[in-house]
Amino acid sequence: MFVVTPYLAENQRYFGIYTFVMSLNLFLSYADFGFLNAGVKFASEAFAKNDRKEETETLGFVTFILATVFLLFGVVVLIFYFFPHSILSGLNTEDTVQLIKELLLVFIICLPILVAHRIIQLIFNIRLHDYKYQRIYSILNLFKIASVFLFFKNGEYHIVAYYALTQFLTFISVFLGGFLAIKNYQYSFLGFFKQIKFNSRVYKKTKGLAFNSLFVTICWVLYYELDILVIGKFVGLKEVAIFNICISVMTLARSLYSIVYNPFAAKFNHYLGRNQLTEFKSTFYKLLVLGLPLSLVPTTVIIVTMKSFVLSWVGVSYASAIPIISIMFASYYFTFLSNPMGIAMVSLQKIKNLYFVSAILPAVYWVGILISFKYFGLFSFGLFKFFAFFISGLYYLYQAKSIFNINWIVFLKRNIVSILSCSIVIYLINLKLQVYLPVQQGKLEILQYTIVFISYSALGSLTYYLFSSEFRKVLNDIFREIFKVKAVAP
Repeated sequence: MFVVTPYLAENQRYFGIYTFVMSLNLFLSYADFGFLNAGVKFASEAFAKNDRKEETETLGFVTFILATVFLLFGVVVLIFYFFPHSILSGLNTEDTVQLIKELLLVFIICLPILVAHRIIQLIFNIRLHDYKYQRIYSILNLFKIASVFLFFKNGEYHIVAYYALTQFLTFISVFLGGFLAIKNYQYSFLGFFKQIKFNSRVYKKTKGLAFNSLFVTICWVLYYELDILVIGKFVGLKEVAIFNICISVMTLARSLYSIVYNPFAAKFNHYLGRNQLTEFKSTFYKLLVLGLPLSLVPTTVIIVTMKSFVLSWVGVSYASAIPIISIMFASYYFTFLSNPMGIAMVSLQKIKNLYFVSAILPAVYWVGILISFKYFGLFSFGLFKFFAFFISGLYYLYQAKSIFNINWIVFLKRNIVSILSCSIVIYLINLKLQVYLPVQQGKLEILQYTIVFISYSALGSLTYYLFSSEFRKVLNDIFREIFKVKAVAP
């Protein structure tokens, strides 16, 4: 989406429609009634205990639930196919109606591919080998990116063909991932397919965490995904396009952070499966130390250079998105805490805690929008996206102290100098060099901005490394372990 956006953004009607259909894809990221997260936990614990039968039965049950939900969702989307005006305003021409119907049809046909993709990801995830499947998926995503230049050129928008190709390439990644699982793990897909059914024993074991995850899922959909549909239905296609620029940036950042933190969900479950609580707490604290600059540096760089980023990426017609993205993106200052605390509470099955923090986000977000939209318009969506995350961040602070005995006063004293020094360096560098930042849309301009972003981030990270002794110690310990393992490897 980040790459295709500049090409689609020139036609805001088409961009709004494509964005709407992609938001349906995002809905399916949560469409499992919470059993996917529960399944990952218990399948990871089974793998840590070398119980292949339990692992396969758990994944088979999760696949059954996932396929059932996808089927029901497909029926709903099929109704949208026949009545597109019921879900999207602004379809005033025949070409826009035809476009939404064709995209929805491709979406329905490709639902089984999305189910298979999720399951292949789980097989690698519970073994802490996500990176092996991600290599395949990333290479094929490069083809998706390269194909943009074939489908969007000379004012032509072959959106349906492009979308169909991306789904086909996902199918190729699933096929190659399955082959790799058979080769590396001797994984029996025949045995797995036999277990794709409702399993009452697995259901009883997973339902407590699953139904909690379902509540969490509903809250996250209300907070992260519903706004595009609401704007599309009650405001208009142009506003969908503008707000989607904001969502695209947020989604990209969220995806990158997920790459860093998701493997620790399986790792935490391995610790619990082996009753290694000391290692669990130690790893959690190291994640906080390492995650702080990962949250601080890129978030600060993006915010101080936001104008150049938006203008070089999608052009001046989307300038109104700049203040919205800026305030929304500030919520990533809390990622160093929210991501590890979220996966830790799931692993520890802190059900009530998860209920509470999950309810905070949509409640604050939508109440704030209802009150403030008539005063701030689209900006209210960005403002309360940040404010809701800020409130939940305070709750995570309390829970980290309660569960892991984190002394935040000591943590702040150890890191305040590095935080301030890093932020000041980034601000001063931008103050000196901002006149050289690109402010026009173009391939060279976005490349120039990317180089600037990397340079700012490198200098900010170096400053943080020099001023934070705790960060240096944790990072150096990790490197020593890596080189120690390599040194003894045959």
